[in-house]
Amino acid sequence: MDRRQDERTNVPALLKIIDEAKALGAEHAELLVTRVDRAEHVWAEGRRAPAKKDSKTVVSGVVTLHEGQAVPFTLPDLAGKGVKPALEAAINKAKKLPADPDGGPAERYPITLRGLSVDDPRYPNISEEDRDEVLLINREACAESPGVDPTRITYQEQRRARSFVSSRGFDSVAADTLYHVIVEGRDSHSGRVLAHSAVARNFANVGSLPYGVELTRRLMDLRDEVPMPPGEPALILESRVLAGLLRSIAPAFSAELVERGASFVSKAPGGKLGNARIHLIDDGGLTGAPYTLAFDDRGVPPMPIPIIREGVLGGLYHTPATARRHNARPTGHQLGGALVPSNLGFRSGNRSRTQMLGEVNLGLAPDHLTGKIDLNNGTVDLRGPALVLERGQRRGAVREIRVKTTIIELFTKVVEVASDQERHDGVDCATTLIRGVPLVATAT
Repeated sequence: MDRRQDERTNVPALLKIIDEAKALGAEHAELLVTRVDRAEHVWAEGRRAPAKKDSKTVVSGVVTLHEGQAVPFTLPDLAGKGVKPALEAAINKAKKLPADPDGGPAERYPITLRGLSVDDPRYPNISEEDRDEVLLINREACAESPGVDPTRITYQEQRRARSFVSSRGFDSVAADTLYHVIVEGRDSHSGRVLAHSAVARNFANVGSLPYGVELTRRLMDLRDEVPMPPGEPALILESRVLAGLLRSIAPAFSAELVERGASFVSKAPGGKLGNARIHLIDDGGLTGAPYTLAFDDRGVPPMPIPIIREGVLGGLYHTPATARRHNARPTGHQLGGALVPSNLGFRSGNRSRTQMLGEVNLGLAPDHLTGKIDLNNGTVDLRGPALVLERGQRRGAVREIRVKTTIIELFTKVVEVASDQERHDGVDCATTLIRGVPLVATAT
């Protein structure tokens, strides 16, 4: 049986609430029921902790008056005594707001449910033994490397079922699964602690891969510490590191932030954000990707957005309101009251990583970077351990380097992007070579 039938049982009750909202004076109403079932298995301190499971259902919505005044609200349930008071409170609050010509629900857009591949058919049949096996294979992968001790391994899963109804005359239901594995370990030689994680829509993608192997490789690569090399080494961003940076800056492409001048994007002269090699797209409809959705909280299916096109601003994330102001289409990224990026793709180059780095006399490749990224003015101040690479070959590691620059400068000084495209946390990108960004070693 199609599991979407479970979500459709909410639709008649939602339609009744829509009618009740209109009877109380609302011009339009939208309602969303979200049920999330979660499970977590953890191995830590040499033992498996008791498994955790929980389930939560949230009923949320928006009422809009005739002149566009819109107010979000939540309901305690779908049929209890609290429904009418919550609707009345939202409508009364809306009456105190000024008219808003851009308010109101989104128009009706075709919602695609087929081909998303985000609801794992195996989910109902995953056993406790299957979940524990994830912990075991990653623990064993760490233990196989001398001097690397696994400290914590976490397996998390969730299934989210969503039912949406709009007074625009449409409704839709969808469900998705998401699996997350986090492996943490310590190098007994240096005392360094690292974590490695992965997310996927299907259990098979996380249930059979020993991510502990990658974690131990990273820890062992950082063991041989050397001084900061002289000169001006190039900055080499591995796909894992670049993915984290791109996901951190993507929220700056919100139309709401740009309108307020609260994003570095609005301050870029002529929309110039980097050199022509920079091409970044957000695709919330990518088949099987971690952040693909059938529709957002406003019932809008996501559309691909070329955020940066050939180094120039290409598009922004839009709510229904900002879309009306800009004569555009809402992009389908409104979740939990905010505009949330989905799957990101950074265009790769033509040459392999080996070919590209074989021509770099000296480079620093951070294992990871943490610190401050200011989306308002576009500055970054990041630190992390980095491998010293000589023509692509490892020559030790600097304990910590500091990268202090701006996002635009970083993108402007990209020299080349390799072809070794990989996916990390919903970001597809490749090793990227940057020259001319100051790099300094920090005292530790």
